[in-house]
Amino acid sequence: MSQLAGIRLWGSAADDHAALQRPMTKLLQRYPVTVVMLAPYVALILPQALMYKNPETSFLFWLVGLAVLGATGLETVFFLVRSPYRSAMDATSANGKYGQAMTVARAVCSVSIAADAANAWFGGGTVFTQVSGQAASSPVVSATSLLSSWKYVAVGLLMSVALGKSAPRNSVYRWLIALVACQVFVTALTARTQPVIGFLTFVGLFGLLLGVVRLRFMMIGVVVILLVWPTVFAIRNEIREKGGVAVSEDVSAEDRLRFDLQIAGVAKFKVPAPVPGRPGVDEMLRYGLIPRFLDADRPLLSTGARINSYLGGDETSSYTFLPLGTIYFLDGPDGVVLFFALWSFIVLLLLRTGNPGPGAVKLCILSLAIAGPLGWTNTYPDSIAAFIQSMVSAGPILVALIVLRRRSMRSNAIRAAKLGRTAC
Repeated sequence: MSQLAGIRLWGSAADDHAALQRPMTKLLQRYPVTVVMLAPYVALILPQALMYKNPETSFLFWLVGLAVLGATGLETVFFLVRSPYRSAMDATSANGKYGQAMTVARAVCSVSIAADAANAWFGGGTVFTQVSGQAASSPVVSATSLLSSWKYVAVGLLMSVALGKSAPRNSVYRWLIALVACQVFVTALTARTQPVIGFLTFVGLFGLLLGVVRLRFMMIGVVVILLVWPTVFAIRNEIREKGGVAVSEDVSAEDRLRFDLQIAGVAKFKVPAPVPGRPGVDEMLRYGLIPRFLDADRPLLSTGARINSYLGGDETSSYTFLPLGTIYFLDGPDGVVLFFALWSFIVLLLLRTGNPGPGAVKLCILSLAIAGPLGWTNTYPDSIAAFIQSMVSAGPILVALIVLRRRSMRSNAIRAAKLGRTAC
């Protein structure tokens, strides 16, 4: 671990000040949703389409262009009508006002790791549950599912601690490693690689957006994932076969990464598609606001299963066109533009409004938005219900942060008053 201590994801206060002033960081913070949306397409999906001469390559570029139109258009308008986000000192100042921030971050990390591990151990979120279409019956799964989003809140807190300089950087780094290691453990139990890939992508993009994680570490991480993927894919298939789940031998590790084919499949359908059983606003509020233990008889929310059934399969399997393609499939071109414009507005309100800047509370909410509805491996519109559920689950943490901030500011005011009287 001593060697790891020498690796710096972020540096001194002066380094962080400089990082937040870099043109690249300013650009990322000016167009956050555009960056989050484009990253997997620029790094992986569109190059695949060009390399393998996907016949729907032009459609893929057009579809990505719709998302860019919604996100970048709104972000540009927002920038023109708002004064630029004053990053550097504001980020440190805003996140330095939370007393005992690292204590809260450690507690949330610990609870999240324990809850995710217990949930997977008792059968929650496994591919076997997904195939059966039934929720795990263990009360442990029901209880720990309420805390499934805390890992994202934990990352938001750790980023706040890093920006506010309220704990040594190595401590933050170790907790990030612990959170990632937990997701690897969960993948080994559930035989699902999507959670760990989605989490790694989220941590990298979120840290990059805030000027905390350096671009070269992000690039190294992408290369490492691509290199170890064939081994991970083989292990995943072995676990699935031992659990009685059929695995197609015709699909290789390389084929599984052909996300361009998955999205391009939507080009042949007339949109918006009238998928039966698609969750409406009432259902999303039901799943988002009411914990499962209070509504135990409700079925699993799986738009992927509904789409698979609509395409001629059955509801024991799930299929989507990734979030971008699924939005287009269900809501048409207008839906793509409106979706990314709406979430750009929400993200910019969190990131670029207020004085002196986004503090721990806003960063926690921002982390849930980027990991949920804007996550590139999630299912639309299920991810919106999950975001609502995550906000409810994170409520106690957000309240605790507000209380701690007020106490810290009150203590600082009293201390300043005493120093003033002493000086007089």
